Amino acid sequence: MRPPATVIVIHATHTREQEIRALAASDAVAGLCPLTEASLGDGVFKAADFVAAGGRFGVGTDSNIQIDAAAELR
Repeated sequence: MRPPATVIVIHATHTREQEIRALAASDAVAGLCPLTEASLGDGVFKAADFVAAGGRFGVGTDSNIQIDAAAELR
């Protein structure tokens, strides 16, 4: 079992390939907020690349528009 993350990077939609690998290697967790990212047009986090590099992510909300766990996961 891995220890809890000491760093949580929120959104991370503008990460480069090298940053994805470095974040995954550091045991940082990416905190994704899909409703906010969609409403701001920030782009999509490269989750498949991050997970393939050994990274972990979670989904949450920071939206002022809607707070709805099911909508975040949709």
